[in-house]
Amino acid sequence: MTMLHDTSALVRRALEARRLSYAPYSRYRVGAALLCADGRVYTGCNVENAAFGPSICAERTAFVKAISDGGQRQGEAEETRRRTVGNGGSGDGDCENGSGEGRDWREYFKAIAIVGAPAERQGSDICTPCGVCRQVMAEFCAPDFQILCASTDEEGNIKEMKQWQLQELLPEGFSPTSPTSPTPALPKGRET
Repeated sequence: MTMLHDTSALVRRALEARRLSYAPYSRYRVGAALLCADGRVYTGCNVENAAFGPSICAERTAFVKAISDGGQRQGEAEETRRRTVGNGGSGDGDCENGSGEGRDWREYFKAIAIVGAPAERQGSDICTPCGVCRQVMAEFCAPDFQILCASTDEEGNIKEMKQWQLQELLPEGFSPTSPTSPTPALPKGRET
């Protein structure tokens, strides 16, 4: 397994994101930092809801931000939207079909750092992604995608780091390339 060049910088970004967490129900704050092939980093934090179902984990927040931004730097996405809307496009980014479906995300996302701990603590514990987050990663990442989970002290210094490849944490998950992935049913009258 290849270790990334600067895991501590990625962990620091996850710690920064953790501070923005909205976790009044679990009181457990999580931050994530998603590293892309071009060096861009998208961060996310957990955002809870009283109904629980609408809550979103830090990891999925980072993926949603990256995908909804088209994997572009801030400012570039707005320029692309302006340019494509001005040319009669939808403004949904610069993928071939105007959506994220035209992008090979599995080669774009390289690693994610995750930190989490009770809200009253400044440091973090080893915090692994939940099953739903692992399945989202399987949708958008290669099997060798790196998952880094760190515990830190109050100053943000790494005390312990655990690292896995996605295929280790979700060995039999559904993915776009898996022959066992469920095929969504078409509405009646739309069968091909």
